Amino acid sequence: MRCTGGLAAMEKLGRVVRSQWEDIWVLLDRSQAEPCIELRIHTHGRSEGAEDSPGGEGIGVPVRLLPDLLHTLTQAQHQLREWGLLAHAQVSAGNRSRPGRLDARRFPRVTMEPAAECRVVDPEGPSAARTMIGQIRDVSQGGAQAWLPQRFSQLKQVDVFMTIEGVSFRGRAEIVGPDELGKAEIQSGLYRHHLRWVALHAQGVAALSRIAPSG
Repeated sequence: MRCTGGLAAMEKLGRVVRSQWEDIWVLLDRSQAEPCIELRIHTHGRSEGAEDSPGGEGIGVPVRLLPDLLHTLTQAQHQLREWGLLAHAQVSAGNRSRPGRLDARRFPRVTMEPAAECRVVDPEGPSAARTMIGQIRDVSQGGAQAWLPQRFSQLKQVDVFMTIEGVSFRGRAEIVGPDELGKAEIQSGLYRHHLRWVALHAQGVAALSRIAPSG
């Protein structure tokens, strides 16, 4: 089944990062007699100025069947854990409020200040990405600090390009802890943002392994 309403008629309920270039959108279509939830692949433009676009066929599920689907997925999750294909969740009580930021801080950080090209994208809209030169600090396997010439809100994504000890680094991160408006820390005209890696190229993993232990 596929919801028949156009994207303009759909509400975005959430997303899952599939890869550096793709997200899975969760959409709600109210335009039909029976509302439905749709899962659809959303592709990010791979070059500056390229438009983002939804691609491929969407999978639609009537809203009334959502409880049954969630029950089935929960059963599948338990089975995958028994088979060793999915790790057991280990989330402490203190991690529930801001899991992304705390997850990134599980890893030891290395203080460094390489200049980096940062391409800020909006995963929930087709607006063109903005490319700017910033600075990356306190790098770890889980995330980093990014100092950018403009303040961006949480859940924006950033493609980071830099060189670490002669190795080209490329990866995508999500802004999980921007400084609060009015309290943003500014140094040399740059705003601090906390990042969590969501997708790393093989070279990015290799570059991080040179300077940042995995914990």
